[in-house]
Amino acid sequence: MAQDSCIVEKVEASDSPVSPILINFDYGHHPDKETADLPCDMYMDPNNYLKRNLVVHRNGQQFIGKLAPEEETLSQSLLLVRNRKTNKARLVFTQSCKLMNISKEEETSRKRKKIERSKTLPALSPSEKISAINFLTQRFGSKKSKRASELGLRNTINLSGKESEIKETVSNVDVKINEINTENDGNEELLKLIPACNREAKFVSDLYDVDNIINSVERETLKPQAEFLINNGLTDKDEKTSFFMFSHYTLLDDKPDIEKVVLLLYANTLFKFYNLSAGDLKKKNLLTLIHPTSRPVAMRVLNDFTVLTKSGRSRPTFYKDKLVCYIMVLILLFADFKINLDTLSSCLKGFGYKKLLQLARVVGLVPLGSFTSAKTFVLKIPLPPLPRPRMPKKRMSTAF
Repeated sequence: MAQDSCIVEKVEASDSPVSPILINFDYGHHPDKETADLPCDMYMDPNNYLKRNLVVHRNGQQFIGKLAPEEETLSQSLLLVRNRKTNKARLVFTQSCKLMNISKEEETSRKRKKIERSKTLPALSPSEKISAINFLTQRFGSKKSKRASELGLRNTINLSGKESEIKETVSNVDVKINEINTENDGNEELLKLIPACNREAKFVSDLYDVDNIINSVERETLKPQAEFLINNGLTDKDEKTSFFMFSHYTLLDDKPDIEKVVLLLYANTLFKFYNLSAGDLKKKNLLTLIHPTSRPVAMRVLNDFTVLTKSGRSRPTFYKDKLVCYIMVLILLFADFKINLDTLSSCLKGFGYKKLLQLARVVGLVPLGSFTSAKTFVLKIPLPPLPRPRMPKKRMSTAF
């Protein structure tokens, strides 16, 4: 039972008489039928008998309330008592008391003491507050909050001893706004369109690594199909269903290397995926549509050339451009670093030839002749500089 420290003496029945008390229970407690049987105790301050607390016991619960002194009350409650035999009545002065569940009383008392204690504490500086929060987070926080706190502490820089160095450095910096450009940012966006490229390579064969396009495990799943194609060649059906496959298979030798055929098959898979509609991307059998026999290859295509949104898989313009760049690199790898852009353009429906030329520059192609009139392009060392793009407002799309 929560009692103030000054309430130490219990009032016995034989002590000084107490005027009647009107009791009002807290909200939610209505012991109408039990009122006559509820035991109660009265406690008072030995130094001031006017300070009294009433405690009522009910079904293992305790209710406590303070009796307001008559001097502090704004109104006076009276009881009219009538004698049935003599039919006489008299008015009796009473005291009022509101009883509250002792658990609520303790909570209210704790809140009151906390507020009083906070008023007496000195105000903390912002840095002290941050240090206290970090300390509590490290002791009692979750793993996620602890990692965030540690990262914040690592990134905190003490500038008190560096002010002079910073001022000196800033004074020596002369920034011309007109000379600031976004060329580096644009190059980063363009490099995302192509596989990882070693632009410092000394040999053409070292520019693009096949494993960055399709790894060895995924290539193994395409080898049975490649062996069948080498042994049986292309049929009329293949020629009708895939002009891309027929036009580029003729670039290979009579007895082509199986690794080159595998790259051709993967390029054909990307070409077919390019021609899938937006509705096809939301179908349940999408993996089968991409490649009917190799699930690893189908998953590779999904991960590299689509983005997962709330409405399902989508293929923004950026990923279509990326598809075309990867197809060009694959053709270079299995066709001895030569490519006919006119043939490729005829395979890509709805893809402008002017934009195809711009993507060819990103890949690093050099024309055999004039850039606008040449049809055959090759890969040479050193690579030409990347084109300067017109940076779009939105990311994940490339404009030239």
